Parts: sequence; C-alpha cells; structure tokens
Amino acid sequence: METGPELSIVLRAFVATLLGLAIGWQREEAGSAAGDRTFALVALGTAAMTGFALYAFPQNADRLIAGAITGIGFLGAGILMLSRDREAFSTAASVWAISALGILVGANLYLAAFLLGALVWFILRWWERLPIARKVRSPERDAEPTDEARLR
Repeated sequence: METGPELSIVLRAFVATLLGLAIGWQREEAGSAAGDRTFALVALGTAAMTGFALYAFPQNADRLIAGAITGIGFLGAGILMLSRDREAFSTAASVWAISALGILVGANLYLAAFLLGALVWFILRWWERLPIARKVRSPERDAEPTDEARLR
C-alpha cells in the first residue's frame, strides 16, 4: 500500500490549516461571527478535498472543487443570515477567500496561496487605515441605518 499520496494530502491540509488559522485569528480579534477554528477548518477541508480530487479523479477534479466552492457559499450565506453587523460581509467574503487558498494549497500551489493569503490578511487588517480607504468611504454609507430604513 502506497502512503505517499496520503501523506502529501495530509501535509497540504496541515499547511492550509495554518494559513486558515492566521486569517481566522485576525477575524476573531475583530469580533467576527467566524473565527480561527472556522477558518482553519474551511482551509483544511478545501485543501483535503482538492488534494483527494486531484489524486483520485484527475479528469473530474473540477467538479469536486466546484462543489466545495458551492458549499462554502452556503456557509457564507449562513454567516450573513445569523449576523446583523456590517462586518458579516467581510467575514463571509474572507471565508470564501480562505477556501480559495485551501484549494491552492490542495493543488500544491503553495507560493500563490501564501502570497494571496498575505494579501487577504493585509486587506482585513490594514486596508481601513490607509488614506485611500478613507477617501472612498462616505459618512452616509457608514452611518447606522435607521429603523425606518431597515424596514424597507
């Protein structure tokens, strides 16, 4: 019995888990609905599914990967439905992005995953502190909606 492919998939899932923990830790620090465990599990799951799909079904791996992406979309929808704050959109989008990073790691594209992971972390952690981000935002857009606006 050959264990090489299995160990490779486990290693990829482990690396993706660490990447998910790093991004999830930032989300947890921000008080979001999904934190380090959620992000780690999403990255682990997508990396493992991608590695398995590429190993077991190389001709149809795209279908399994598409199914994983769809499932993560449902997870993001659940985050949006259960949370009432504006940060839920960033959290749902970052869960979706971390699944893409898990897919990259699962496909053995480590450099792309780490560089894009750094970009995701930068956007979540530092983007709002940049002067350009302040120019793009308007006070009306950032204001809390009134009860009347919520009912519309």
